[in-house]
Amino acid sequence: MMPNNFQRLTRGTALLLLPLLISSCGLTQRVGNGASAVASAVFYRKIDTLHLKLTSRAALNSNEGGEALPTVVRVYQLKDRKTFDTASYAALLKQDNSVLAADLLDRQVVQVMPDAEATVAVPLHADAKFVAVVALFMAPDATNNTWRLVLERNDLDDSKDRIVELNDNRLQLRKSQ
Repeated sequence: MMPNNFQRLTRGTALLLLPLLISSCGLTQRVGNGASAVASAVFYRKIDTLHLKLTSRAALNSNEGGEALPTVVRVYQLKDRKTFDTASYAALLKQDNSVLAADLLDRQVVQVMPDAEATVAVPLHADAKFVAVVALFMAPDATNNTWRLVLERNDLDDSKDRIVELNDNRLQLRKSQ
């Protein structure tokens, strides 16, 4: 008699616990997804805004007479950088939109005066992996390509500006502090 009652009790308990066990699988999945979302928020920075500060020296984009001139700076948000890296100064000067069309997500144009600064603060496109900066100098250094630079999305910070210095006829990224 005892084994029969024990078997009934075991079956009854198993039937009662079965729905609880099945529902806990979904709970485990939800907890796992929640932990994953928290880990992503903590360990992977989400950058929504592009913050650049363009600072120039007094000797900026000098003409033949040594007079410092304002400089046009273009800031591109790109999906890929290969086309940008191989594009010539002349091509980007005259037809940047068509040269970069396959990768171009956004384009900003800023004029920087000598011994001054300008700020770019725009939404960063979700698909942008690179931010390219081009300074349209009168006499660009085509050998060293110091008229352009590229930042990866991971190099950006949502809470502070990345500083790009314009000096003579070259761009330089100031190291983060």
